[in-house]
Amino acid sequence: MIDNNKNNSDEQELVSVIIPVYNVEKYLRRCLDSVIAQTYWNLEIILVDDESKDLSGLICDEYEKKDGRIRVIHQSNGGVSSARNAGIDRMTGSYVTFIDSDDYVLPDYVEKLMNVMCKYHADMAGCNTWSKGSPRIFTDENKATIKIVRDNFLDYQWHASVNATCFRADVIRESRVRFDESIAFGEDTLVLFEVYSQYPKAYFLKDELYFYDKSTGGVTSRPVSEKNLHLLEAYKRIFRRIPRDEKIMRSKCGWISAELAFTILVRYQSEKANEKATLVKKKKYPLHWDKIEKTTVHFMRRYAFYYLTGKKEHDRKLKWVYFLICVLGRFYFRIHPISVVF
Repeated sequence: MIDNNKNNSDEQELVSVIIPVYNVEKYLRRCLDSVIAQTYWNLEIILVDDESKDLSGLICDEYEKKDGRIRVIHQSNGGVSSARNAGIDRMTGSYVTFIDSDDYVLPDYVEKLMNVMCKYHADMAGCNTWSKGSPRIFTDENKATIKIVRDNFLDYQWHASVNATCFRADVIRESRVRFDESIAFGEDTLVLFEVYSQYPKAYFLKDELYFYDKSTGGVTSRPVSEKNLHLLEAYKRIFRRIPRDEKIMRSKCGWISAELAFTILVRYQSEKANEKATLVKKKKYPLHWDKIEKTTVHFMRRYAFYYLTGKKEHDRKLKWVYFLICVLGRFYFRIHPISVVF
């Protein structure tokens, strides 16, 4: 087991903790306090302030003065992917983990992940996450996996986020992984696909060590915007990279892409119905609304085969609605109220 005495920290492998920061003054101290309180002492904590407009940057500087393990990078605004890339460029640890600045972790988060990384000589280790009202990501059992991660990470019970995961730093360096700065959502899914494809040895813990705060406004809690379409683009790129002879994996990716497009469109139409009175007064819809409808219907048609033929237990009514939307396009919602979908 790993020695967690800070006096013997030289005997521990250095773990880099990369935390992108942007306008999170309300939650940042909670996050940083949870990181500096880790039972695993030998940390390099890299805070990348992405030109925050609030006091986040000053809070980062304050913590840098309090704890010698913290390094702060102030950069021009480039988004979360740009911030993570900046952290990767400057990390010096043998291992690396990513934490969002509005989330927080238990004191033994790094210790437990490092223990299994060392015990199983894994390329990466992940743990369960927790957020109020949401299910676990993983199953209720610990899982040691070799060569099956790439084939299974598209299943929802497998990990598809760089958060709550510890990597060997060489995995990131050797695979030349970079977060795509043109994609706002789904960029970490793209990264994980590349990593899993090249370094498939992983271990997953059932322990809930990482806490995701949905109240801060994640992608599923914000109103639908064009940024939601980036997630579809991410899965489209993954689908294209899956060889045609890997039919099971292509089917999984196609089904997820179809369901994502379906879900985004339905959410969007629900929001649109709620705003109908205001929009009627304006006598026109914002341009990006039409783009969302057009793009989601396009993706639904593109992956219709996988949705309509996959998951036999799936609700037949939903499949029928899906089929009608593919045929009628966005005009389906001109004929049927949003409640008909459910």
